[in-house]
Amino acid sequence: MRAVSRIESSRPYPERYPGNADSIGIEVVGRYHPATQRWDEPTPEQAAAINRLMESLQRNFGLTDEDVYEHDAISRKTPGEGAGLYAPAAPGLAPDAGDAGRVPAAGPQR
Repeated sequence: MRAVSRIESSRPYPERYPGNADSIGIEVVGRYHPATQRWDEPTPEQAAAINRLMESLQRNFGLTDEDVYEHDAISRKTPGEGAGLYAPAAPGLAPDAGDAGRVPAAGPQR
């Protein structure tokens, strides 16, 4: 696993998933239910806070929705962790010419 991490970290973003050294992790408290293998739905207040935070981060750091990843998509976490917390403003739009070479929202190809 460390060898994969070392190889991945040598690639420039966006040719790889972001790592701890060049990303921001956002913690949202919710309970995991092992019996159903599901997480609590975010409260309306949590969803609103995430969307306000993402708007601010995107505006201040020049990020797009393609720079946003759910936690379980980029690390070994419980499936569904982070799912559905952020709703992009305009999902499904094709990137413009200025985004050439960027990693698609689904992440780097493996």
